[in-house]
Amino acid sequence: MYRILATLFAIVGMVVLGVVYIKLSNGDISVALKNPVLIVSLLFTFLPAFVLSLIAVKAERKLSVLVESMSNKDSTKETE
Repeated sequence: MYRILATLFAIVGMVVLGVVYIKLSNGDISVALKNPVLIVSLLFTFLPAFVLSLIAVKAERKLSVLVESMSNKDSTKETE
């Protein structure tokens, strides 16, 4: 679920970045790089996607530990 939301936020971030880039720089890359507002907006628009990706990684690790511990419990029950 987090991975899907992260991807969605990344796509929305790309769209927002494109709109801001076109409005602030009129397509000129040198103007865009000199303008700190564009650089901050780049970081800000991708921040939710980055945070959700980190949450997804942590959730996947917890899930794999949980599945492994459940698997170990099942295997010990079978040997008894």
